Amino acid sequence: MSSTGIDLIFGISNTNTKISHAGIATHCIPSNRLEMILDALAAEPLRADAINRLLENYTADYEPFTLEQIMPYLEDCFQDGSIDNIMGRLEKISQGSHPTDVKKWAIETLTLMRKNSPHAMEVSISLIQFTVIFNPKTHQTGDR
Repeated sequence: MSSTGIDLIFGISNTNTKISHAGIATHCIPSNRLEMILDALAAEPLRADAINRLLENYTADYEPFTLEQIMPYLEDCFQDGSIDNIMGRLEKISQGSHPTDVKKWAIETLTLMRKNSPHAMEVSISLIQFTVIFNPKTHQTGDR
């Protein structure tokens, strides 16, 4: 198992990309609706179809967006897990002739990363790489 970069970007950049955009979540419920959904869930029988219907009713609308356009850039930038290399690649993208959305992503990611402690980001990278290398569910080592 190898890292695609998505784990690193969430781990070290504090990116504001919604998890639904990354395909990690099926429903996004704003925090101001949590109390309502908890009450509604408590009143419903715990059946998958009923729960799914409730979640659909409380899910927030968001602009359709995926990481698809930036994924090749993301994978390239975050491939080796070195903060200097990641930031160097992001810098090149932000100044190069790339699509506007890609440049915007690179600039925003650089801005977020510059606010973080370099040491904390290195620690995060090490922890993320450890979880990629060692899969605790199967107790097998990965291919890195």
